[in-house]
Amino acid sequence: MKNRGTILALTLMFVPLALILAITVAHSITFGSGYALQSQQRAKAFYLAESGINIAYRLMQADNFSSDTHGSDGAARDDADPKLLIDTGDSFGLERDSEGWYVWEWEPGDPWEDSYTFSGVTERFRFQIVRPSAGTFEITCQARVGRLNETHVLEGEISSMQDLVMYDNGDLADFTGSYNQSFSGDIHANGDVYLRPFETPGLLGAFETTTNPTLVLTTNSLTSGGKIIRHVDPWGHADDGGTVEIVNTSTGDSALLEGYEQGFVGPGNAYDSLHSDWGEAETNPNSAHSRWKGAVADRSMGAQTKSTVLRETFLPGGYYSRHAGLTIDSSTTAPWVEEVEFYNESEERLVKVKEIDVAALGASGAWPDNGLLYSEGPIRLVNAAEFASDLTVASASTVYLKGDFNKKFPTEASAQAGVPVHKKVSVATPDRIYSLTSSFEDKTVSDPTSLLELIAGDGKASDPPLHALDENNVLEMNGAFVDGVPTTDARSWIDHPDNPHYVPVNGVLGIERKVKQVSFQGGVLKIAYAQSSSYLENLQTVRIVGTGSFGHMRNAKMADFENDEASETVTPWLEHTYYVPPRQNVDGKPGMEFEYDPHLASVNGMSEVPHNLKLGRRVRWYRK
Repeated sequence: MKNRGTILALTLMFVPLALILAITVAHSITFGSGYALQSQQRAKAFYLAESGINIAYRLMQADNFSSDTHGSDGAARDDADPKLLIDTGDSFGLERDSEGWYVWEWEPGDPWEDSYTFSGVTERFRFQIVRPSAGTFEITCQARVGRLNETHVLEGEISSMQDLVMYDNGDLADFTGSYNQSFSGDIHANGDVYLRPFETPGLLGAFETTTNPTLVLTTNSLTSGGKIIRHVDPWGHADDGGTVEIVNTSTGDSALLEGYEQGFVGPGNAYDSLHSDWGEAETNPNSAHSRWKGAVADRSMGAQTKSTVLRETFLPGGYYSRHAGLTIDSSTTAPWVEEVEFYNESEERLVKVKEIDVAALGASGAWPDNGLLYSEGPIRLVNAAEFASDLTVASASTVYLKGDFNKKFPTEASAQAGVPVHKKVSVATPDRIYSLTSSFEDKTVSDPTSLLELIAGDGKASDPPLHALDENNVLEMNGAFVDGVPTTDARSWIDHPDNPHYVPVNGVLGIERKVKQVSFQGGVLKIAYAQSSSYLENLQTVRIVGTGSFGHMRNAKMADFENDEASETVTPWLEHTYYVPPRQNVDGKPGMEFEYDPHLASVNGMSEVPHNLKLGRRVRWYRK
């Protein structure tokens, strides 16, 4: 009995200890769960703030990096201010608060699918955008999930696309031609830059060959958000010839990118981003730093991407539509506008365009005061050798340019004076920009040139002179030309499971390089180049010359591979290539010549092209 009493006493003594231990464990579990939940919500607040930053940046892109919510002095923009950033498509459910910030909010009881974090508690973010100067921006986003707050700041830079001779939002393949090329000016691509200037120039390559074409780039800045590649092209063809030279404009330092022609073959041997010496310090004489004294850089050397605008920038209701001084739509009628139809052989469809007589427009008094002409549908500019004043032409659809465009010496008097009178002109579209000679015929049915006619030299285009001092058969194009189609836009080149028109084998008539045979019927041979220029004629005896800049936004909305979805604002794939490029030499001069026009730039205090396309770059991100 005594022992039983002792056991009972001990049991009663340990009951409170066990109870305390149980309460302690439960308390720890409860608080541990609380800490875990708080950590999860803090992470969700972090990502909600990032979402707000990215939404604000995207809206800036859509508005050509030309708007904000607050002025440089911090004062909120009025709702009627044309510089106020707006969500034109109401895509994000934003509202402005009393301080001028854009606000998004989700409360318990709102549709569950509208939540960003699915946390079940209040979610909210608001952001403001300030441009302290014309070339900088600052986005501040304040976010809250439950009771936890996050504030993120993104600082960035804004520049003009026209400060560059060449810009590409993807992979830049313009320097893989079969002809000699010489470009002067700064160059940037967000993807890879391919520098391999040897490619079969299409069908006529069988009659005129170039064994060692030369590419010379004279630049202060050649940058790539990816790699700079010499040993292969974007379509997987290994380098088999050609010479590439880069010259630093400021210092004069010059060096080759050695390839097949110089005895350096394949990745790691050819001199490009894959070479072991490429990214080494300037103390290594074979590094890219040392060869070009800082003028050349890829991503591994610190080059960053530069965002361009979005497709919606050009759509009705978008930036260019809202700011246009003159709008062309389906209902537009005027003495300087005519509806024209013609067959586009490359797209294999009849197109209807509003043809704008630029000279007549200038004389009519309808020229846009703010220098911005916008079109909702396809247009063709004719009689455009001389412009009344600086102009940007923006279109949601295809743009055709017929005849000389913005000539330096459009009249005999200007040629005698020797002073160029061309204006600052920009043409931009998320679709294609076609260049046509003044002799282009408006056929309303397909009438392709046969192989025998090509061999016989029939059907060659011409471009007669405009005055006694103008050169014959020279198509002159001066300005900034920015399009939106993919690097490869011929459907026979797109290897995709949904594309029945892909042609797996290269070659036709002994040509085994970048040409695919699409069909051969009735004596008509249809081929497609890997990268087609936007021409529609046999240009063998026409020289194409000009100054300005080129840009590729790569933001087109492409149709399905049958092109059934193609419309004015949905771009068809090319059915085949329907042009012959200029010969290597025409009348003893290069068949193609183009150089940068520095008076397009926004630097050095020069006035910009009206409503010119901007580029944005993220520079610094931090938490407050």
